[in-house]
Amino acid sequence: MEDKVYINKVNIDLDELTYKKIDNQSGEFKVNINQHLELVNISFDTFTIKVTRTIDLTPKGLFDLNISLNVIFTIDKEKTAKNYMVSIEELSKHIDNHLNEFYNFSSADQHLSCLISQITSWFGKNPLILPGKLE
Repeated sequence: MEDKVYINKVNIDLDELTYKKIDNQSGEFKVNINQHLELVNISFDTFTIKVTRTIDLTPKGLFDLNISLNVIFTIDKEKTAKNYMVSIEELSKHIDNHLNEFYNFSSADQHLSCLISQITSWFGKNPLILPGKLE
């Protein structure tokens, strides 16, 4: 039988937001986007993936932006227990091995894209609009 973790619900909470305005505001810029996923909390009831997206520009200018969200998954214990529930360590290993799949199941990318466009559009600026899913 295949090991599988079933999800009942996904909640997304803003964890951290840092925006630093930089005075150099003219010229052409390359947008650099880095994203990091980390399993930060786990139990047999829920687990949390923290996604941190950092945006900066080359050459350095306009702004630096760092946003972290907590994506909280509620586990369907009844369905999951039938397939997979030996120990918290094995469950953690399974989730870690499938971190991207769980993350992609959520709508966190769309929330990040919306937040980034809203933040970067302040004061009449053109918003930075990113695709819903990064590849």
